[in-house]
Amino acid sequence: MDSCLRTEQFFTLIVICLISFGYYYHHQSYQNSSIAYNIPDPECTGIFNICTDVDKERLGRQSIRAIHEQMDDDKDGLVQSSESTDFIKEELESTTDAVRHERFQNVNVQITFDDLRMQWQNNSVYNWTTDNVVDWLVNFAHLPQYVENFRRNQFDGRMIPRLGANEKHYISSVIHIRDVRDKRRLIIKAADLVLFGPSQS
Repeated sequence: MDSCLRTEQFFTLIVICLISFGYYYHHQSYQNSSIAYNIPDPECTGIFNICTDVDKERLGRQSIRAIHEQMDDDKDGLVQSSESTDFIKEELESTTDAVRHERFQNVNVQITFDDLRMQWQNNSVYNWTTDNVVDWLVNFAHLPQYVENFRRNQFDGRMIPRLGANEKHYISSVIHIRDVRDKRRLIIKAADLVLFGPSQS
């Protein structure tokens, strides 16, 4: 009787162990597959080249510098009001109203890289979640076909400047958007977000 009881307990223990192992294996496989689902970004240091918070801050800062350099026509480290006006008209293809431009830069103010970086960090877009970015992508950039690309890389507000700068062909190489018109639209819309913040309409 005791022998039968011990045998039954032994088999019960084995079954419990097998169930526990199966759950653990399934859970780990799910976690790994969800991480591996991202599009590898060679500039990022996380597992499977996903961007960590440190990466997002570093790469966002680099992109803000790139945008500042694009605006600074005479390369003196300062963006004059006339330079930002030209950038908005030529690069953003916008004839934005004077009030909106004045909010960005007073005619007598020269913008350094640090000024632009601070302005960006005070921009509400900087704190956007991935859901906020997706909402913008669908309803303002009107590019809903790329939602999955953004979700896969946990793309949040801190990464918006990377779209505006598009260094190392980021949009096509990492976000996998290769349509020329869509890329151009995304660059314009993202740079507009960086400089002016979200639309009030």
